[in-house]
Amino acid sequence: MFNYKEQNNNFRGVNLISSSKEIPDIIGNENTEKSLVKGGIIHHEVRKELQKILKPGIKTSEIAECIETHTRRLTKNKGINNGIGFPASLAVSHCAAHYHPSDTSDIAVNYDDNIKIDFGVVVNGWIVDSAFSIYFNPKYDKLHEAAKDCTYTGIKNAGIDVRIKEWGKDNQEVMESYEIELDGKNYPIKSIKNLGGHNILNKKIHGGVFLPACYIDYYQDELKFEEGVYAIETFGGINCDNVIGRPEENTLYMVNNLNGQRQKEKNERKMLKKIVNKFQTIPFTDRYLKIFDVNYKPIINKFVRQGVVKGYPPLYADNNKMTAQYEHTIVLSEKGKNVISQFEDY
Repeated sequence: MFNYKEQNNNFRGVNLISSSKEIPDIIGNENTEKSLVKGGIIHHEVRKELQKILKPGIKTSEIAECIETHTRRLTKNKGINNGIGFPASLAVSHCAAHYHPSDTSDIAVNYDDNIKIDFGVVVNGWIVDSAFSIYFNPKYDKLHEAAKDCTYTGIKNAGIDVRIKEWGKDNQEVMESYEIELDGKNYPIKSIKNLGGHNILNKKIHGGVFLPACYIDYYQDELKFEEGVYAIETFGGINCDNVIGRPEENTLYMVNNLNGQRQKEKNERKMLKKIVNKFQTIPFTDRYLKIFDVNYKPIINKFVRQGVVKGYPPLYADNNKMTAQYEHTIVLSEKGKNVISQFEDY
């Protein structure tokens, strides 16, 4: 399971999907796990559509539009933001996370790039968060083997009452047991320490618990996994364990406080009301805000400065080298462990 399989001449990183599952009609008021199962099946079906278009030269905007189109189709345009759990993070190569295309930024993915495709599906407020990396050049195989192995180790070891600090240490040992040879030189593969997984709450993608894929000495010893929903998410870097943000490039946001701050200007009050009504506490992006106002950017930037809205700028490896990511959503309960987003592709 940990090893990739090259399926065609286009891409590597996941297995080619051939089978499908029936999507149950449970968009209505259902319990948590049924909603998540529905979201996991939809996520899988969207991945099948993505596999038809992934090839060198594809633009990140094309990937985003494919994800959104098929998510809306499969959710029948129901639910918060028509079932789109958050704008897809489509981070290319040394960008590790939180890149999303905009009118001023779009990237064509080349043969020597890789792309972390991280997107979510929301059903009844419950978000399935899952990610995988696609690449074309086999010289990066070891980087992707390491990140995938680390993710599945984290899934295997996660359980109620497991101490998260020690869990992260075990993940790091797996990730950093790998190295990669590039241009005749060997480089260690490292766990990126300031990116990781998280718990998921209803209508809240980041529930407040950070799940590092490494050992953090100051992390609380007593913090353990409990019953709940978790995104097991690991990032590997080539001789890199740290990412840095570029706030000036930010296109991703999330409402930080539904009550918000009283806005003095009528157009600002109107904009904030529209954002809250459409997205609630689900992340959104510049591409979505264009439907409200062509001059939205100064207003949304003001909301970020006020703390009413939180920005999530793109994050880059601090040594400008390649990164990889894999992620699945799991549910821990007295019944056991359910890996919601895992299917035959990865």
